[in-house]
Amino acid sequence: MQNVIKPNLFKYLCLFSIVYLVVLMTISFAMNLLEIKEIPGLTTTIIMICAAYTAKLFVDNEGRAPHKKEQKILSAGGLVSSYIVSILLTIIYSIFLGMDLGVYVSLFIEMPLLLALPILLFISACYYLAFYIVFGKVAQNMADKIK
Repeated sequence: MQNVIKPNLFKYLCLFSIVYLVVLMTISFAMNLLEIKEIPGLTTTIIMICAAYTAKLFVDNEGRAPHKKEQKILSAGGLVSSYIVSILLTIIYSIFLGMDLGVYVSLFIEMPLLLALPILLFISACYYLAFYIVFGKVAQNMADKIK
């Protein structure tokens, strides 16, 4: 029986988180300095670029695309990680700008759960699907190119 070394998926999720945090912070501060209020779809674009970079690192290090189980773990982990990084960045950004975090807390408290939950589930499903495609089909295309 052949010993197969499984990749450390936590390592790739940490890499995704760090890259996402650094890129998002850099762009957020640049937008603040340039007084740009909002660019629709920017956060989603950044998340997908960081996920594609992580998929590329996986393919380069492992010599293959993630298997289905790894793809599911990376997709779910990427989703959770992106939420955690976004919350951390909101806290850091608010402290840096001297904003009151109570505004964010009151927003969550005042929003009706029956409204917020379906919206959050829909957005999460869309992001999970995007991660799943990046860690699946996109990673497979990258792996095919190195063969």
